[in-house]
Amino acid sequence: EARRLEPQEPKHRLGIATSEASLGRWEAAVTELEIVLRTDPQNERARSYLGDALVMLGRLPEALTAYEHAARLAPGKALNHYKVAGAYRSAKRLVDARASYREVLRLEPDNANAAFELGQVGLGLDSAQEALAAFELASRLKPGADDFLYWQALALLKLGRREEAE
Repeated sequence: EARRLEPQEPKHRLGIATSEASLGRWEAAVTELEIVLRTDPQNERARSYLGDALVMLGRLPEALTAYEHAARLAPGKALNHYKVAGAYRSAKRLVDARASYREVLRLEPDNANAAFELGQVGLGLDSAQEALAAFELASRLKPGADDFLYWQALALLKLGRREEAE
């Protein structure tokens, strides 16, 4: 049974925000999402989408706050932790990014992209052994991914294992 959404209902406003974002109207999307959050501050999807829109506007600190809030609202949702990790990484908060990527992998052990990015963070933290383990996991999860193998070779080189890298 279909029902008509009232213009101020969060679902309606969330739909408008999504439409605005799909048209590249990020400021309008932020406005709509802020309306949703005034009505429904615990709306995890709106928090996550707000983070996305803020990233597109180059407002990383605000985006990170929105992503962190979304992750607190839905701690079992790997995507929120993945977004937090990416925002930490962009902010050069590599220790925090590492913890968030680990949480993604705890929730989704088969997430090859999270494993790969955890490896890159490991290299950024001068932890080549940790990076190698992450790249090896990513390669197992996504066989044939040349970029994963390239980064795995870099980690091996950092560990002085040149023959294995070649």
